[in-house]
Amino acid sequence: AVQRSGTSANGGSGSLRIGSGSLGAQALSLDTSRSLTVDPDAQFAARQIAANGSAIRFVADGVDTSGLDGLVLGSATLAQFAASETLSLISRDDIRFIGDVSLALGDTALSLSAARYVGDGGAVNIDTNRLSLGGSAAATSATVATELGSLDLNASELAFGDGFARFDGFQTIRASIDDRAIATGSSQFDFGAADVALSTPLLTANTGSDLRLSTTGALRLDSAAATAAPRRGSAGSSP
Repeated sequence: AVQRSGTSANGGSGSLRIGSGSLGAQALSLDTSRSLTVDPDAQFAARQIAANGSAIRFVADGVDTSGLDGLVLGSATLAQFAASETLSLISRDDIRFIGDVSLALGDTALSLSAARYVGDGGAVNIDTNRLSLGGSAAATSATVATELGSLDLNASELAFGDGFARFDGFQTIRASIDDRAIATGSSQFDFGAADVALSTPLLTANTGSDLRLSTTGALRLDSAAATAAPRRGSAGSSP
């Protein structure tokens, strides 16, 4: 069952809870201004899933989720989402990783968008077919997180989308891309003081795109052993 609470006739913010049961559609969209919780026994049968929330929290198994705001996602819910072809998660604030978090989504194309991606000192691993990272319209001024964890990204393709994005709470960020890393819009990614390593056989950009990667730590670009597959259309970078 789907339950909505905390709303008012004048449009006040509310919460959304998805209980046990099955939700099926060609495309499924979830949006809430406050919190969105999903029962571990809920089942999703949709080719495209999009969820927008005031914040997004990826939590490790065993983490106490009481008091967490936004969309809270544990391993059981992520396993349900992994059955979709595309999964889009948009936070109007932070995307936070709490504990040692592993997102293994198989062939699902994952799109994440937030002003800030924040770790709490744990080891974070994201493994998916195609990964897209986006930011917000303006750079965040939030306090820098002091925890030092790791972030590992593994995908066939990594797309840098539009916006400003900052990464906090990571000492190392490693991206291992089998096919290509591509800039698809105008974006700035600030990795703080993290040591960043990007391994890919091809780093390219769509025509008119502008990509800026910055860190006060080390930034290393490596050519991966895999050979990039041919891509239809043209690719280039802005002057």
